[in-house]
Amino acid sequence: MRQTLLAAFALAVAAALLGADHATAADDLCGKPKATPQALYAQLSKDTKLREMRRSDVYVALEDGGDGTLWTFTLPPHPAHPAVVCRRVVERRGILEIPTSIVCNGPEAACAKLKSDFDMLNERMLPDLYKQKK
Repeated sequence: MRQTLLAAFALAVAAALLGADHATAADDLCGKPKATPQALYAQLSKDTKLREMRRSDVYVALEDGGDGTLWTFTLPPHPAHPAVVCRRVVERRGILEIPTSIVCNGPEAACAKLKSDFDMLNERMLPDLYKQKK
């Protein structure tokens, strides 16, 4: 019985430590403190280093000219709203990648579709990025 309690305690401590490490990494979104999409948009839209790159009925996209970070915010008509997508093209050992982070507070199915849409967009962008690189 005592060994079972000790084992359960050890597992609880390990889970708490792993959760703390995970929470620290999850508190960051492309170098910015994680916040609600609305709060992040309010903050970033005032940043003079960022320019509005594109606007539609359902999205607004901001680009950080300093580091190339692309921020896409959903607008109220978008099914996944409120959400923010952060992407940055990086090259590692000659291979281009587009790491993408998403904070989506909309319905689960709409958030899954948003992620899928951006995964497909990233895949379509990569060949053009390689062409530009040459």
